[in-house]
Amino acid sequence: MTFLAQVAIIFGFEADHDRYEAWDYFVSLDANSPREALDVAITISRTVFENSDNLAELGYYAKLVLYAVRSLHNDLEFPRRQSNVADRIAILLKAGCFNRAELNKLFKYENITVPYQIMYIPPASRTPSPRP
Repeated sequence: MTFLAQVAIIFGFEADHDRYEAWDYFVSLDANSPREALDVAITISRTVFENSDNLAELGYYAKLVLYAVRSLHNDLEFPRRQSNVADRIAILLKAGCFNRAELNKLFKYENITVPYQIMYIPPASRTPSPRP
């Protein structure tokens, strides 16, 4: 079965012990079950982000603090005509920055507040539709 995993990759900095940067790594993978997919997602992420050349390309010489799966979707959850994760994709997006207190909350499975910005809203979409 094909899955799409969203993996959190969190870096810490030796020079600033209260600064952490989080990236979301979206990767498609094959696994026999959701539980196996969780482990495969972490293994793939470690292979990519524990490679010093890859870290240097990102501009990091920082310590990796955490790998964690944020979400996992199987291919049955995607409309067949609109998306197909079987094409083996990998996408890396910077999710935000936070401090040690927020990192500690993550380790306790608590929510943290991360800024969320919009880059562009088409004019026709500027007025939110009322909920039914």
